[in-house]
Amino acid sequence: MEKILSPETEIETYVQVEEMETVPETESVSASVSLEDDLNGGGIELYAAYDGSFSSTYLEYFRGLVSKLPPSMHYLCYRDGQYSYILYYSESLEKNGLRISGDADYYRLDVRSNYAVSTGSATVSENIAFGMYYSDFDGCPSLMGGDYYVSLSLLYAVCTLLLFLLLFTMFRLTR
Repeated sequence: MEKILSPETEIETYVQVEEMETVPETESVSASVSLEDDLNGGGIELYAAYDGSFSSTYLEYFRGLVSKLPPSMHYLCYRDGQYSYILYYSESLEKNGLRISGDADYYRLDVRSNYAVSTGSATVSENIAFGMYYSDFDGCPSLMGGDYYVSLSLLYAVCTLLLFLLLFTMFRLTR
């Protein structure tokens, strides 16, 4: 049996093994829940380390790329492997139900191969029901980030100020 050692409080517990004999084992305990309870479905669930989600570093990287696309351009960005991220972009991308498809150019970042970047064209057809997909279509989180909304709010503030100045000068001149 493998012993888990940590600077946290350690207690000795007895675990039943297949031969029905008791073997002492040292377990790390935090709060009032033991590791044995967690592994039996008590506290946390076991999950794969690779769940298809983006690291925040690469999320910001692709946000920068998407911010440079023209407004008429659609995009689809996701993690297509454990060490690979891909961004498809095209005006011809369409969403039909839970499928995004069309002919598009792509930009692929391979983290394992010394951050190699490859580009090209491909026909894409992705079912977005499962996994983490970023897109400008409804139903997916957007990569536009806060900069887009900051720009819109500044535009709104400038237009409101201009309208106020226009109305102020119109009513001031009538006196």
